[in-house]
Amino acid sequence: MVKQLRTLSGIVRDLKAAGQDIPDDEQAQNVIRALPDNELWRNFSQVMALNENIKTFNVISKHLEMKEEGQKSHAPSNVALVAKGSKLKGKRPFHGK
Repeated sequence: MVKQLRTLSGIVRDLKAAGQDIPDDEQAQNVIRALPDNELWRNFSQVMALNENIKTFNVISKHLEMKEEGQKSHAPSNVALVAKGSKLKGKRPFHGK
């Protein structure tokens, strides 16, 4: 996601240099529309689209970076957990006699 944000930032910068200034709120809307349309991102996209404080490319970028970090921290690790069973040591189980 960070790579895509850098690419978008470069495109916006190039457009601005070419005289095509895109308003900040339109930049943010374009980033939100470019997010994947899957269950993982759908709720995030809706919240960002309705949030009045998300009006610039920089602000939406920060939120996307935080979202990506949160996903990485909740991702399953590649470590297998093993439970070790215990045996009765020196005692025989009680059979009710």
